[in-house]
Amino acid sequence: MFTNWKTTVAGIGAILLGAGHIATNVANGTFTGNELFADFGAIVAGVGLLFGKDWNVTGGKAS
Repeated sequence: MFTNWKTTVAGIGAILLGAGHIATNVANGTFTGNELFADFGAIVAGVGLLFGKDWNVTGGKAS
């Protein structure tokens, strides 16, 4: 986790984007089920980026 600053920043950004969109829609009362799937996808992608390696790391643990 947090093996590369580039994937970490992208992951945190995706998580914040999804969570922020959910919070905004709930606060405005415009929340729909279809938007939940898109926001959930952004959050899951962000978590995947947090645990991802950079392209130049092969096998083993990233340094």
